Amino acid sequence: MQDVFVSLWERREGLEVDSLRVYLFTSVKYKVIRYIKHQMVKRKYEEHFKNFEATFVTPIEPEKSIPIVPLHALLSESLQGLPDRCREAFQLRLEQNLTNSEIAQRMRISKRTVEDYMTTAFAHLRKFRKEILGVE
Repeated sequence: MQDVFVSLWERREGLEVDSLRVYLFTSVKYKVIRYIKHQMVKRKYEEHFKNFEATFVTPIEPEKSIPIVPLHALLSESLQGLPDRCREAFQLRLEQNLTNSEIAQRMRISKRTVEDYMTTAFAHLRKFRKEILGVE
């Protein structure tokens, strides 16, 4: 609610509100919708991160373990299978720990495009994990 009132106050000079009641209800409704969508996106990326962490951070059983250097080389090789812009966005996430918004600004693309790139990259890595490492 506070965000809605702050937004109303900041834009008070340029707004033409016929009904304050309708404006406030509509603003709150859309704030709630955006919040819920944001939470869903966060959950999706948390799942992707957990899958990534389980595959590449958690040690594999000793008889299935792969030396770290070749695994890094395999990962780099796997990322070569991604489209150039997708690979660039994913490497910015891994190497510089940038957020989707920061990646979007740096690459001059929309945040939604970055989210699509991340989804593509994680799907590619899951496929890589199954094919190369034999891990489900």
